[in-house]
Amino acid sequence: MVAEPGEGRRESLWVKSLVVLLVVFIGVPSGVFVYRKWVDWRVNVEVEKTIESDEVHDLIEKDLRHIDPLAFTSRGVIKGFEPKKGSGLTTPMGGIFFDVTVYGHEWKVNLHYGLAKAGDNGPIQLTWEEGEKSLYPYLDKAYGKGYGDALDTDQEKEMKGKAGLNDEN
Repeated sequence: MVAEPGEGRRESLWVKSLVVLLVVFIGVPSGVFVYRKWVDWRVNVEVEKTIESDEVHDLIEKDLRHIDPLAFTSRGVIKGFEPKKGSGLTTPMGGIFFDVTVYGHEWKVNLHYGLAKAGDNGPIQLTWEEGEKSLYPYLDKAYGKGYGDALDTDQEKEMKGKAGLNDEN
């Protein structure tokens, strides 16, 4: 006597155990992996939106105008800048590091910036900038030898005065 399919047949216990083990050891880690990738993607999208925001653009422009008061004019050394797409990295403390390409006449330099936000609703602030010294040769050529080095010392206002520059331009 042969039992009809579905009637009186028992699946063996080892088949059920195998299915449960496959779900636990393959399905759950795969789901966690996919979820983590999705969260990382969302964070990267937010970082890129922040880097490309008008608020960050204005902060970088202000910083570059401090270095070169005539920046973005025909007489200035710095002609423009552009945040590098895909360069944003989140920091463990909740900030963002990213790269900016600064353009001049027939040259370009990469600067590295850091951003942080004061509280949940506070303004975004530049917390860190690296690579400024790579602009010094171009600034020295345009505004006089030692201009770039004076930016790092208390002689900054004196040197800007000699070059005929001030921060109000």
